[in-house]
Amino acid sequence: VSECWADEVTAGRGTEGQTFTSLTGCTFLVYSTIQGACTHAATLASDFVPSIWICPGFYEENITISSTVHIFGAGAMRQEADASPSDERQLVVVKNATTTSDAITIGAAALFSTIEGIHVILRSSNSTACFDIDAADNITIRNCTFDFYFRMLDRFDRSSDILVERNLFIRCGLDPIECYET
Repeated sequence: VSECWADEVTAGRGTEGQTFTSLTGCTFLVYSTIQGACTHAATLASDFVPSIWICPGFYEENITISSTVHIFGAGAMRQEADASPSDERQLVVVKNATTTSDAITIGAAALFSTIEGIHVILRSSNSTACFDIDAADNITIRNCTFDFYFRMLDRFDRSSDILVERNLFIRCGLDPIECYET
């Protein structure tokens, strides 16, 4: 996923989901939005778990994950979250598109999904939470930064084995984790 890919599509030099082959023979698809990549991932065979690698940038969108997927931002694979990276262009920033919605919703079919190395910012205090996990099991949220939120996780409805590790929480509000109907 690359935020600058939208400029290429608009200019007619590319298409959403265009296939590229690297010099080493690896094939990948390019999207300008994280949601576009997640939507495509949901159409793949269930025995294949896609990885979505996100280029540094600012992605103002709400994300719904409806199938198993591994999402890696530019901060993935670090040993610990860093509040002030030396170069902000290295961050993947996800900011919810509306002021009253969750930034990332994880649905029941997203079993064993991983989200790693992104910086989540909520637009306003009217937003509900960074994550809404509904009936999904074995979710890992690692090496992320959560900025200006009132609840990191909203709803663990029928969910289990949620691992939240090595994350950084800054400019926090009320409760870091609120569980409903668990």
